[in-house]
Amino acid sequence: MIQFHCPSCKKLYAFKFLPIPDDGAEFLCARCDAKCMLTEKNGKVSVELISVTEPDEPSNTQQVYDSYRPDEDEWFTPEELERRLRGLVMELPIGIEYHIGVTEGPDRGVTVPVQKACVMIGKTGCDINLSDISVSREHCRLEIYGHEMMVVRDLDSTWGTFRNGVQVSLGIIRPGDTLQVGKSTLAIIQIRKAHY
Repeated sequence: MIQFHCPSCKKLYAFKFLPIPDDGAEFLCARCDAKCMLTEKNGKVSVELISVTEPDEPSNTQQVYDSYRPDEDEWFTPEELERRLRGLVMELPIGIEYHIGVTEGPDRGVTVPVQKACVMIGKTGCDINLSDISVSREHCRLEIYGHEMMVVRDLDSTWGTFRNGVQVSLGIIRPGDTLQVGKSTLAIIQIRKAHY
């Protein structure tokens, strides 16, 4: 089990598996937006604070770069966002690696690498299968459009999909955001690969 605290707000993160490249990985705290550098040596993870976003300063770290979205994507209706997705191709971005970590719920501590641009999340037969009984069989889908944007799409689940505590049927998601499906909370983790 890999455990570390955010050096800024002291939020505890715990993962069964978290791949950290030899030259380290940037990590954005989901609670306080602090940018940290994770390094691993002899099986121990050290965390160094790089910067803290001031409350009135928008964070530009760990974002999926999206030329289509304004500063406040919450104003997009699902219909408007659907129009913006037309013509975009689902593909993993070059130089960026994503992982989905379960931070709350029965599967807490599980981390799954994202290996394709369309990731189904649910209870059975999905790319990420959760043992949470309140999760629908096919609950939601994470769609990655290269460097353009990442969205979450609810698949008519029984209890809904929530991004940062707000229910969405289709919404833009950024690394550091949390998804609530059933009684489970998932964190989107972004790791920039070296030499990109």
